[in-house]
Amino acid sequence: MPSYPLIISLCLALLCSPLRAEEGGGEAGDPPAATPPMVQTDWRTELRARLAAAEIVELPVAGGAPILALYRPETQGMPKGGVILLHDQGAHPDWPGVMNPLRTSLPEHGWSTLAIETAELPTGADPAAFEQLNQVLTQGLDAALVYLNQQGIYNLVLIGHGQGAILAAAYLAQRPQNNISGLVLVGIHTPTEIDERFAPLKLLTRIQKPVLDIYGAQDEASVRQLASRRAQVARKAAQQAPPQNINYVGLARSFKRPSPGHIAYRQLEVPGANHNFNGLSEHLSKRVRGWLKRHAAGKEVAISRP
Repeated sequence: MPSYPLIISLCLALLCSPLRAEEGGGEAGDPPAATPPMVQTDWRTELRARLAAAEIVELPVAGGAPILALYRPETQGMPKGGVILLHDQGAHPDWPGVMNPLRTSLPEHGWSTLAIETAELPTGADPAAFEQLNQVLTQGLDAALVYLNQQGIYNLVLIGHGQGAILAAAYLAQRPQNNISGLVLVGIHTPTEIDERFAPLKLLTRIQKPVLDIYGAQDEASVRQLASRRAQVARKAAQQAPPQNINYVGLARSFKRPSPGHIAYRQLEVPGANHNFNGLSEHLSKRVRGWLKRHAAGKEVAISRP
């Protein structure tokens, strides 16, 4: 179980600590460097102390510190695939509400999970810092695919929450021909401090995989206000996307059929839910499991290694 007193104290420490960019040796007149993302070393210490060592995975990043990830294999005995989870800003891979319930419950239904740490963007960071964060995380996600393939898992789905949803969508937009078979966006918002290229409406025009867009009726304003526009943009992109041949594998037979780029875009508003699905995390898990069963389980996709 999460150590809530420690979580609260760490949150207060992060909110109250001053954030300063490094003083550098740039020449006069040079534009200020982008504020780099911060790695949550305090969360790493807390997670390592609380969780079993077998769950801890370090994903390599060229020229940088490894990315922490938490792995849980499926326990059903009939594997359906693997889920890669990306947490929201100010959270960590085992955060209560969204991350912990999904990463711990999905293995009980045939889905192995790998929850990945994403770096923190300081408040008021230069928009270019999001590009830096994206570049590092792209390497981490490439390594995550390799790791799960090494476990014999090739049917993979990305799930992102808040900022993690933006990063997950950006990864699929940049890597359309990989073995990711679907995308779940939980409370995807549009923060003002990110580069325009990472706006959800732009990313959805470039994604040609099944998408579940789920959010709370009491979610952040930017999540709710752009919900109808996200659905409009995604469905228009589906109509324009080239068809794909997908193998659907059942217990006794398999068959192929051509399908549009978005095999399905579904949007769900959960009544009473806030951005973190407090008190409704089991409802979120059930909705996600239902969508996975319908649109991703037992699907074979082309394998492309990074």
